[in-house]
Amino acid sequence: MGQEDYLRRQIDQLGQVLARMLSGLLGLKDKGLLNQGMEETDQALKAEFGFTTDEFVLLENEAFIQLLEQEKQFKEVHFEKLADLFLLLADNTVDSQKQTLLFEKCLKIYKRLEQSETTYSFDRHAKMEKINNMLKTLSGTE
Repeated sequence: MGQEDYLRRQIDQLGQVLARMLSGLLGLKDKGLLNQGMEETDQALKAEFGFTTDEFVLLENEAFIQLLEQEKQFKEVHFEKLADLFLLLADNTVDSQKQTLLFEKCLKIYKRLEQSETTYSFDRHAKMEKINNMLKTLSGTE
């Protein structure tokens, strides 16, 4: 029982860390300090997960999902927050290659959530549509 409580607390803390990163980035974006927010997000990701955004996006999609599930004990709520964080970063990245990789990671996470959750999310579906449209635009196939 003690081990289970410890794991639950660790998982809850992980969710709180992701939520703080996302809200911090949104707050800095509203203040016009997005570049600073992106740097702080990279530092927080490195401290918490051992990877920067650049390193995350270079991981192969399946390996990326497995790493987060198995080593970091990610649950659906964590994946959702991470995808939202990556989506915000992608929307504000000027490097089209990095932007494409971030959008692809977001889409992979959202698709995984679509398959694993029993409740349909209109918000998630709208995000997936937006990402698909952005990927078409970035690849020049629109």
